[in-house]
Amino acid sequence: MHRILTRWLVGAVVGLTLASGVRSDAGKAAGPGELDEDHSLASTLVTPHTPWGKGYVRGRVSALFLVNPGYQGTSYSEPGTRLREVVELLQRFDIDAEAAFVNPDGQFYGGKDGEARTRRLLEKKYDVYVFGNVLVDKFCPELQYMILERVVNEGASLVCCGQVPKKILTDKRAWPEKPAFLTDGVPLRQMAFLAGLKAGTETKTDTDAAARIVHCYRLGKGRGVSLTYDNTAALAPYLKFRYRALTEYDYWMLLAGRAVLWAAGRESEVTAQADALTCDRSGTGQVTWTFRNTSAKATELTVDFTLRRDDGWVLPLPAATLRVEPNATASVPVSVPVLRADYYFVDCMAKSVRGLESSGAAAVTVTSPTGIESITVDAPFVEYGGKAGVAVVLHGGPFAPGDTVRVQLRDSFGRVLARQDVPVWAESAPRTFSFDIGPWCSILMRAEAVLLSGGAEVELKEASFLVPKRRRNQFNFVLWAARGDVLEYYAWKKLGEAGWKTTLGGCGDAQAACDVSVIQEATRIVEEHDKDGVMKPLCWNEEPKSTEYIRGLVEKQQPARRQGTFAYSLGDEGTTKGCCVHPTCLAMYRKYLEQQYGTVARLNASWSTEYKSFDEVNLLDPKDGMENAAAQKGPFPRWYDRQAFARWNLANFCHRFVEAFKGLDPQAITGFEGTGGFGDDYDTILAATTFWSPYPSIGDDILRGVAKREHIRANWMGYHKQADPLINYSWRMVMKEMDSIWWWRYDGCGSWRGYIAPTLDFWPATQVLCDEMRPVREGLGDVLLKSQVQHSGIAFFYSLPSALSGQLGESKTFPSPEAQHTGWLRAIYDLGLDMRYVTSALVKAGALDSGGFKLLVLPATQALSADEAAAIRRFTENGGTVLADLRPGVFDERCKPVSPGVLDALFGIQRSGDVPAERVALAIQGTLDGKPLALTAQDVRVDPAVAPAGAQALATAGKTPLLLVNTVGKGRAILLNFELPGRIAQGAFPADFYPFLRALVDAAGVRPPVGFAAPDGGAIPNLETRLWQNGEMTILGVWYELNIKFYGEDGLARDAAGRKVTVTLPEKLHVWSLRDGKGLGRETRFDTTVAEGRANFFAAAPYRIGGVKLRADSATPQPGTMLNVNVAVDVPKDAKATHVVQVEVIDPAGAVADWGKQVVLLPAGKGAVSLPMAWDEQPGTWRLRARELWTGKTDECSWKVR
Repeated sequence: MHRILTRWLVGAVVGLTLASGVRSDAGKAAGPGELDEDHSLASTLVTPHTPWGKGYVRGRVSALFLVNPGYQGTSYSEPGTRLREVVELLQRFDIDAEAAFVNPDGQFYGGKDGEARTRRLLEKKYDVYVFGNVLVDKFCPELQYMILERVVNEGASLVCCGQVPKKILTDKRAWPEKPAFLTDGVPLRQMAFLAGLKAGTETKTDTDAAARIVHCYRLGKGRGVSLTYDNTAALAPYLKFRYRALTEYDYWMLLAGRAVLWAAGRESEVTAQADALTCDRSGTGQVTWTFRNTSAKATELTVDFTLRRDDGWVLPLPAATLRVEPNATASVPVSVPVLRADYYFVDCMAKSVRGLESSGAAAVTVTSPTGIESITVDAPFVEYGGKAGVAVVLHGGPFAPGDTVRVQLRDSFGRVLARQDVPVWAESAPRTFSFDIGPWCSILMRAEAVLLSGGAEVELKEASFLVPKRRRNQFNFVLWAARGDVLEYYAWKKLGEAGWKTTLGGCGDAQAACDVSVIQEATRIVEEHDKDGVMKPLCWNEEPKSTEYIRGLVEKQQPARRQGTFAYSLGDEGTTKGCCVHPTCLAMYRKYLEQQYGTVARLNASWSTEYKSFDEVNLLDPKDGMENAAAQKGPFPRWYDRQAFARWNLANFCHRFVEAFKGLDPQAITGFEGTGGFGDDYDTILAATTFWSPYPSIGDDILRGVAKREHIRANWMGYHKQADPLINYSWRMVMKEMDSIWWWRYDGCGSWRGYIAPTLDFWPATQVLCDEMRPVREGLGDVLLKSQVQHSGIAFFYSLPSALSGQLGESKTFPSPEAQHTGWLRAIYDLGLDMRYVTSALVKAGALDSGGFKLLVLPATQALSADEAAAIRRFTENGGTVLADLRPGVFDERCKPVSPGVLDALFGIQRSGDVPAERVALAIQGTLDGKPLALTAQDVRVDPAVAPAGAQALATAGKTPLLLVNTVGKGRAILLNFELPGRIAQGAFPADFYPFLRALVDAAGVRPPVGFAAPDGGAIPNLETRLWQNGEMTILGVWYELNIKFYGEDGLARDAAGRKVTVTLPEKLHVWSLRDGKGLGRETRFDTTVAEGRANFFAAAPYRIGGVKLRADSATPQPGTMLNVNVAVDVPKDAKATHVVQVEVIDPAGAVADWGKQVVLLPAGKGAVSLPMAWDEQPGTWRLRARELWTGKTDECSWKVR
C-alpha cells in the first residue's frame, strides 16, 4: 500500500511549492484566533431540512472539509454560502467536522497562518477528508502526503465534490461495482433533471444518472468518492435560486451525506430502495420500498413515509412496521393518493430500537390528461397602480361538468392575495385575466393558474413577475453583494432580521424573493488617461461615442429597473473630476470658459493673456492636462479654471446619465458612492445628480447643510471587526442626517468581515450592532427624515476656490483649508452647538438673509467673489457677526490674487503683501462685551502681513495683530489672525480655547434652542449634538464619537465612564429617553451619560404621550380584502408632531409574520394600517400589535380567519 502512495507522489507532485498569497490585500489579515472564528461551523441558524442521518446506528463520523470559498486572497475571502453547505450537511447527518478554506490553486486562506492552522488540523485523525470543489493534488507535496498517508495506510477516505483529482482517482483504482448504499434511495435522475443538469436531461433512470455523477475508488486501505456536477459551489451542484430548489437541495445533501458515510465505511446493514414512479393522478399508483438486511440478525423496523411536492408541500403518509430477516429483503407498498399533476418525492425514514437504520427518497411524477398548458404575464414588471395581465391556456379535454380554472397571485411570503375563479373554456383558446397591483404586493409575485375538478387541484402552472419597490422616503439599510444560489435565500432572510432590505451588487431572484430592493451599479467612472492624455475608455465629450456609451450602459440595467431600484450608481471609489486633451474635450473647455467669463477680454484680464477669441484658448502644455504648472508659476486663475472645469465636466457627464436613466425609469435617482470629500464642487455635483454617498469625512457635514432632504446620501462602513467602531459609524450616519446605512459586503471574512459569518449567522459584533440599531429600524430613522434639523444660528462658508486655494503661493505655508474647517467644526461641536454649511450657490440664493444665522464662520476662506463679499457685508450690517481666521478674501472667485482683499474693508485691515506664515506664541488677554478673552498657545502660525485699518486689535504678537474686531453697521467682523491651536486633526485644543471660543460665540448672540454642556458648564470633547424639530416635539441626539479611523484601524471604546452631559431645555417639557426606554418626567434640565461610540436620543414635548389605540374595521375580514386598522396615539387634539409606531402581525400560533412588520408614521398622532387578507390564511385568531417608539407602550387588536 505504501508503494501506491509513494509512486503517486513521485509522479504527480514534484515541483509543487508551498502555498503562498495570490494578491496583496489591504486591511488587517485575520490572526490565528480569528481564523478559527472564520472557519467555525457552529451555527444557530436552522434551515428547513430532513434529518437523513441523525441518530444513525453506525455512529458519528469525523471529517475535515476543505472548501473552495470562491474569491480568496491570503488575507481576505468572500465565501458566500459555500461554508454554509457544510453546516447544511451537519444539520442532516451526525458528523463532527472542522473546515479550512483553500482556493483552486491549493493556497490557504490566511496565508502562512492559514497553512499552519491546516497543518495542525491535519495532524489529527479524521475518518473522511471532504474536498469542496478543491483539488488535493494542488496542495504542496508535504500536505498531500499527510492526507494520503492517512488514506492509503490508515484507512481514512476522500470525498471529492466537483473537481476530481485525476491523478489520484484513476480508472485503475475504481471500485469494482458501485455500492448500493451510495445511491439506493437517492432519486438522482429526478434531482438532476429538476436542476437542469445533463445527468438528468440526458438520462432516463437513477442508475444512468448515478453513472454520470457518482464514482467510487479503492485507495489502499481507504476509499474515495467523487461527485461530479456540471457546476459546483462546494458540496452540491450549483443550484440557482428557485422556490422549488429549496426543496431539491435537501436531496443533494442526502447524496453528499451518503458519500461521506460510505467513504468512512459506515454503510448501514439495512438499505432502502424504491424505483421512480410515473402515474396519472387517479390515486392508483404505488411506490414499493424494498428493505435489505445484510446482517446476521433480524431487524424490526418502523418506517415513516412522507410525501413531499417539489414546491415544499408535505403530506404525512401512513407509517409501516416490518421485520426484515437476516440476509433477506422485505417490501412495503406505499399508495400514492389523488394528487395534482406535479413532481413529488416519497421520503422514507427507517428506524429500529438502535436508532436510524436507513433513509432515502423515491421520485414520483404525477401526470394528467387535462390541465394547464401555460400561463404568461403580459409584462416582466408592473408598477403600483398598474394591472397585471395574465393569459392562461388549457390542454386536454373534454373537461368534467363543473370544472373551473382558478387564477391567483401569490406573494413572496407564500400568501395568495388575489384570486379569480371561472368555468373552463375551450382548450386551445387563451383566456386573459387582469389584476390590480399596489403596495400590498411583494417584489416577486407569482401568477398561478390551477385547474380544479370536484374542488381538487388537477394541475398548476405559474409565471413570475416583479413589482418594483424602491424604498424611498424611509430610512434604509444597504448591503453590498448579492449572489444567485439557492442558499442565498437564507442569507437574505437572516440579513432581513437586521433590516438589510436593499442590496448593491445584484438583482437576482433570491433577493427579490426576500423582498430586497436594489442599488444598481451601472458603471464606475474613474479618471484614467491613455499615453496621449485622452480619457479612457473614451472622452466624455466625444460624440456620438459618449451618447452611445451612456445609452448602452443604461439599457443593461433593465433587470434592476424591474425589481425596484432605490438608486442607480455610477460607481464606487471613482472620481469627482476629470478632463482630457481630446479635441472635443478642449472644445467643451472653451465653451465652459465662455460661459464663465462671458467675454474673452475678461478671460484675458484674469489669465494675463491676449487671446482674440475663446477658440484660441489652449493648454500651456498638452502633457500637463490639469495646468499644474500654472499653480506653481501662475497665473493662478488658469490653474483654478482647469480644476473647476474638471469638476464641472464630471458633473455634466454624470448628469447625462441622470437624464438617460429617467428615460429607463421615470423615478430614477442617479449618482455615485464611496467618492468625494473636501475640495469637491458641492454645488455643481448636487445640481447634476440625485444621490451622493461619499466616504466619511467633513464632506458629510457640508452635504447635510447643502443637499436637499430627498438627495440620497450615506457612507460605506463595515471595515471593523469590533462592535464599538461599527456602532460608532452607524450612529455617525444617523447623526449626520443620512437616510441610510451602507455596509460593504455581507459575506467577507479576513481583513474585513461581512455582516454575517460564512455560516450565515451574525458575528458577535454584528449581533451587538443589530441590537443597537433596533430603534433606528423601528421608527427613529423614519421620523428623523420627516423632521427639520435646527441649527444653533451658526453658518460655515464653503466654496470650491477657497478649498483649492491652499495650494497656491504663500498659502502653502499656512494650515490647509481642510484642516481649518475640520478644527472649527470640531470646536463648535465640542461646545454643544450645531451649525450649517452654506456654499456659493446658497449665499447667492440669500441663505445668509433668510437662514436664521447669527454667526458666519469663514474657515480658511481665501477666495471670494465680489457678490459673495457683498452678501457677507450685508449680513454683518444687518446685525450678524462674521468670524474668520487666516487670509480671508486674498483671492477672487477664480483664485486671482487681489489687493486690497475683498474683505479687508469689512475686517478693517490692510495687508503688506503675500508673505509666508510666521510662528508665534499666543498670549491673548482682553475683553469683548465686558467678558474676558484669554488664550495661550505655542508655535502658532499667523499672517504677519495684516495691520489694523479701522479695526480694534485686542491682542498682538510683536507687531502682528492676533485678534481684531471691527464694527460694521449693526454687526461686527472678528478676525482671528492665527491658526486654531492644538492638534486639530485629533480635535485636541488647549483647555482655555473653549472658554475663548464660547465668549466669541456668546458675543455674536448665538443662543441655541437647547443647551448641551458638561456638568460644570464646559465643553465636551468629541461630542456632537443635533436637534430635529418634529412639530412641537424636539428630538435630541447626543453622540460621543469614538475617535478611530473608518478604514485600516480597529479597536474598542477606551472611555469606560462615558461622557456626562447636562441638557438644558427652553421650558419645562415632558422628556423620554429612547435608550433607557422610559420617561424622565417634566423637566427643564436633565443629565445623561453617553457611552463612547454610542448615541443617546430623547424626545421633548409640551404634552404627555399617552397610550396607543388600535381599531380594526372588521372582526372577520374576508379573503382578498384589505383589513384597515386605525392607529392613534393619545396626544392632545391640536398636537402637530408626527408620532411613530412599529406594527407587527402575529399569527394564530404566536409567531410574528414576516409580511406584517412595518413602521407607521402618525401625523398628529393618527394614522392607519392596511393589511391584505390572503385567500389561504391560516385559520384562527390573528393579532396586530403596535409599539410606540418613545414610550414603548403597546396595544393589540385581533380578527378571526375561518
